Amino acid sequence: MPYRAAKLIFKTPTLLLLSVIPTSLTIFLYRFFLHAIVNEWDQFQLFLFSQFGFKTDTAMFKAITYLGHGFGWAISLVSFGVIVTLIASPFNDWLAEAAESRVFPPLAASPKTSFKQKIKLLVIDLSKSVAATVGILIALSLSWVPLVNLLVGVVGSLLVTFQYISYPQTRRQIGVKEGLKFLVTHFAECVSFGFSVTLLLGVPILGFVAIPLAVVGGTWLYSVCSQK
Repeated sequence: MPYRAAKLIFKTPTLLLLSVIPTSLTIFLYRFFLHAIVNEWDQFQLFLFSQFGFKTDTAMFKAITYLGHGFGWAISLVSFGVIVTLIASPFNDWLAEAAESRVFPPLAASPKTSFKQKIKLLVIDLSKSVAATVGILIALSLSWVPLVNLLVGVVGSLLVTFQYISYPQTRRQIGVKEGLKFLVTHFAECVSFGFSVTLLLGVPILGFVAIPLAVVGGTWLYSVCSQK
């Protein structure tokens, strides 16, 4: 599904433009967030070494510096997903809406909503995305437990799918309960989609452009499964 989504995005100027916005925003925020964490660590490390009278031109100082940068990288990866989800969600919603009439089979137009209703739907969408992201982080924290990690992989894939099918679902007044029922009803398709998206998001650099593929792919998945 992500491959089909990529083909659709690149041959549709509107989808391509709407994909560039969240992707550029993602890259900018990541660079800013990582730089801030690394800079704070460097200042804190210099302060500690100066307080205890240690030299800063030693191998130990360099080793601690690299360790701190690695830790900062890990922290930014974990926190970054939640932050970007919150900020990029409106752009992703526009992208998903633009894709609805272009996927096959196309989705019927969602009911017209007032500005107040759109704000309400946006809040619901954000809540779903944050809940899914937190669930994914919890699942990852348990992934080191033998046997449990197999279940974690399945649950994590379903939560990823839940996050990206929520855009067309929320516009159609489909809440959390119905969204979870969709995952159970179309279990195999949802696990497969979530697993492929997780792999893409885990690839350095490629992960930045995977979000638009997941948004369009999730819309496409919902369209295909809901119209069977």
